Amino acid sequence: MEKRSEADKIIDLRGMSCPWSILKAKSQLIAMHQGEVLEVLASDPLMFEDFPKVLGQSGHHLIEINEQQGYSRLYVRRGQKEKNSKAAGCQTGIDETETKRR
Repeated sequence: MEKRSEADKIIDLRGMSCPWSILKAKSQLIAMHQGEVLEVLASDPLMFEDFPKVLGQSGHHLIEINEQQGYSRLYVRRGQKEKNSKAAGCQTGIDETETKRR
């Protein structure tokens, strides 16, 4: 992971569960400029499994994770425009083909 610079914005998602935490963080990233850093405070363990996958699909980069007592700080650098518009990647038990039929 690259070394982070100071965060341009901070979003506190502690206590919020996946997929809502990922959706909130991703929408904040979309509103930011390319190269800016978002600091995400999160406590949901699923976020640490799924958020990096969603970031990779979206062109953003996880640059650092600092574990704190009861939560973690994730630093994300805003990438170029979104590569696709998948909402969130949390494990819901619904595969992509099922969501397309709805």
